[in-house]
Amino acid sequence: MKETGNPGGGYILVLEVANPTPIQVGKLGVLGLQPGRYYYGGSAKRGLTGRVARHFRRTKNVYWHIDYLTVHPEVALTEAWCYPGRADVEHLLPDLTEVETEGIPRKLGAGDCSRGCHSHLVRGIAPVTPDLIAPDYYVLDAAGNRT
Repeated sequence: MKETGNPGGGYILVLEVANPTPIQVGKLGVLGLQPGRYYYGGSAKRGLTGRVARHFRRTKNVYWHIDYLTVHPEVALTEAWCYPGRADVEHLLPDLTEVETEGIPRKLGAGDCSRGCHSHLVRGIAPVTPDLIAPDYYVLDAAGNRT
């Protein structure tokens, strides 16, 4: 999963939750995830594929808010949508009409967001596809394969 030139970009993690799941997310408090599909937007200044590969690892030091979800046994990270050269996808995600932030703590994954996003984690209320975010993307599965 090495990238030539170590390019950066944005990514969307696609997470599935099968059962109601409370998760303590650092100082933000308890996040009560309901069954469904969730999307998390992030960015990497360089090493986009490496950053996404880290998110897929179950065993890691919990550093970012999203890590509390990706290490939890009731949360399945199913795929990642990668947008090379696009650092803004995390800000585009909350504006989709197919998602909501109800019940998600303010600033989850967006503590340093300069655009004032409520959160960079959203819950899908209608199907979301990678092309709704931006046209140029590739998809990685949990094994690091492009699909």
